[in-house]
Amino acid sequence: MKFQCKEHVIWFMLGRDSATWTSGSTPSINLSHFDYSFIVNMQSLSHDKKEITTNQAQLFDKLIFKYRKQLSTKGITEIEKLQALPWQCTIVPSLPKYTNANVDFDKKENLLTIRVPFKKEFINKFRFTRANPWEWNRKKKRYESTPTTIALRVAYNKLPEFFTTVYHNEVNALITQLEKEQSTKTYWDPTLTLSDGEYKVISSNTILDELLTDIKLDNSTQCLYKMSQLGINVDEVILGDDAKLKFASESITEVDLDDFNTCLEWISELECDTFYFGSGLQTRPDIDYKVSVEVRNAVMQHDINIIPFSLNNAFSQPMETLSNSDRLPMFVQMLSSVDTETLHGNTAVGKIIILKNKRPGEVT
Repeated sequence: MKFQCKEHVIWFMLGRDSATWTSGSTPSINLSHFDYSFIVNMQSLSHDKKEITTNQAQLFDKLIFKYRKQLSTKGITEIEKLQALPWQCTIVPSLPKYTNANVDFDKKENLLTIRVPFKKEFINKFRFTRANPWEWNRKKKRYESTPTTIALRVAYNKLPEFFTTVYHNEVNALITQLEKEQSTKTYWDPTLTLSDGEYKVISSNTILDELLTDIKLDNSTQCLYKMSQLGINVDEVILGDDAKLKFASESITEVDLDDFNTCLEWISELECDTFYFGSGLQTRPDIDYKVSVEVRNAVMQHDINIIPFSLNNAFSQPMETLSNSDRLPMFVQMLSSVDTETLHGNTAVGKIIILKNKRPGEVT
């Protein structure tokens, strides 16, 4: 099969006859919905408008590589030669507005807007971002949101992962002001910071301010643990590379099974005296019984109560029998998936610990 230009590759992938390059019945390659739409658009641009952009050309080369295995089943194995084929149409440079993420404010509609070039990886990740208020406007081909701090935070944190981000007009002024106020650091959420030797919580609110009244702010594990319970982040400057401080500051934390005994010493300092055992640590035949027993024995050696936990039956015994104090228990499990509701309500816990077993498996 002889290809003389990239346009021939497009036609082949869409199922065109290789002798006459006329329409065939079905695509030669099993393309995803996104990729099929893109290649159809490329066929239209290169054939009808005789012009494509550098970004589009680069993306098409990536698709050739992506579908190399399917192409090889058609006898096409020299992928690099396909990518080196010339285009018959004109290639024009992609303008910055088509390569950058552009965040702006639409005064007429009172909406924040985001325009981005097509990138499948971004679409998939942005779509499933937690607490994401942005919605796609198919007609205007842009993301839109009411003007809120949450919307700006999501854009500020997620867009730079995929694009050079440009803020326009009022949005640019607001972002610049926030960054300047925070000394080049932007704290969107309540955060314990250290500045000029003084510990203080930035981006707080009236409710948090009241709760913080009787708490001494410092870098002790007890203070950082309290911050995690109140939903207050801790600045990296305070944590540094100290594993104990990082452990104390996280509401959900992962711990290697071989480091669990060290963590139990830290937990003793936090004065926790009750554990709920969740998924992977119940004594059932479908889990690693040896690991469950090992964890249970280690916990009991530190005089910590163990309570089996179930979301359907929150407590296997009355709450008043679990502990001699009013301290929140901690939740320990082996599985990675976490129901964050466990941190709140009647089943509230002070910390969720996910144990990771990285030991090599035994083959018998």
